[in-house]
Order: sequence, then C-alpha cells, then structure tokens
Amino acid sequence: MTGRGLEVVDREMATRTLFNSSYYRLSGYARQFQVSPRSATGQTFEPGTTFETVVAAHDHDEQLSALLLDALCVIERSLRARFAYHLAHQHGNQAFYLDPASYLAVTPHLSSFLDKLEGELSRARRPTVARYAVADDYSAVPVWVALEVFSFGSMSKILEYLVDDRAARAVAASYSVPWGGFTSTVHSLAVLRNTCAHHGQLWHRRLDVQTPVQRKTRRHEPAFDSQGPAPR
Repeated sequence: MTGRGLEVVDREMATRTLFNSSYYRLSGYARQFQVSPRSATGQTFEPGTTFETVVAAHDHDEQLSALLLDALCVIERSLRARFAYHLAHQHGNQAFYLDPASYLAVTPHLSSFLDKLEGELSRARRPTVARYAVADDYSAVPVWVALEVFSFGSMSKILEYLVDDRAARAVAASYSVPWGGFTSTVHSLAVLRNTCAHHGQLWHRRLDVQTPVQRKTRRHEPAFDSQGPAPR
C-alpha cells in the first residue's frame, strides 16, 4: 500500500498490527481513503493518508461492533422469549415449525430450510432437546425448546414466513411496533448481529438487508455512498 501513497509513521506498530489483523481485513477500511474507491485502477491514496488513520477506523469499528452486539443480544433474547410464548399458546407442544404446511408458498428454499432447522436441533446436543428427541426424530421438540436452539436468522425466517402470523403480530404489538416492516426489521437485526459476532466490517458498509425507515424520520437520514471515499 505504501507504493500507492499510504504513509507509515510507525513501522513497528504496522508490523504488529498486520500480525494480528490481516492485510485483507484492513484493506476494507483502507479502500475508503483512496482517491477513487470504486475504481479497480484508481487505488492511489488521498494525500496525507497514514496507516495509523486506517487502523484508527478499524479500531473504532470494532468498538462500535462490540456495543451493538451487547444490545442485539438483549433484543435477541427478548424476541425468542416473546415469540416462543405466543407460539406455545397458539400451537401447544406440537413441532409445527417442521411442517411444510406451516409456511407460506413463497418461502425461499423451504425444503432446505426445514433440513437446516433439523440440523440445528441435531447439533445442539442439549439435554433439553435430547429429552424430546427420539434418535433423529425431532417432531416432539416443543417450540419453546427449539427457539432457544435455532439461530437468530432461522428464528427471523420462521417469524416472517409462517402462514398463521398471529404470533408474529402479537410480538410486534408487544413492542408497540407497527406490523408493516416488522419482519424485515427482525431479519435485518439478525444480519447485523451475525456481522458483529463474526467481526465483519460495519463502517462505510451497506448491509444486504435494510431496516425500513419511517417516513417521518426519513428526511433525517444522511446521504451515504458505501462505495465513496471516507468523509474528511
């Protein structure tokens, strides 16, 4: 990167940093300090850009990720508890979540998704699951047990694609959140949580799944170009 104009003030620090954070990881942050981040050829750095500046952006991003992950874990636990409560009252102890008929016809890759749910139950190896499972048959595992095992992403997909959405609507109402866009919001929170948990880059990145923004707050959204240069 020095050949493209990146200045290194402290080479010992740079060596230590690259030993613990790969060049590829840091390049995601360095790209935003280039003259033309979108271009495959215009990768010259803005004058005055230092390695330390790139590392500072990376470190601040890690701090943000840790703060978000703490909050997202609280939200995730709450969603699991409320969704399980309403589903249990509606369905009892039946493993309806493994029945294809429980899901909308538009559910993407439904068969693979149901296999994934069974796989998550199988890998859990928890006494609470084993108590209800018979060999590889998980059809007796109650939903309140299953939802403690399923990933946040799997839970969000169940919430979004169940034919009977009464439980999902009740969860939204319990937070005083409008139903419109609620399932998309939960999906985006699951994606954000996984990004944080796996140390993915947040800074200057647009997430694949967007949370719907209420019209009254949309005018306050800052203009953002995830492929543009970092603000100075």
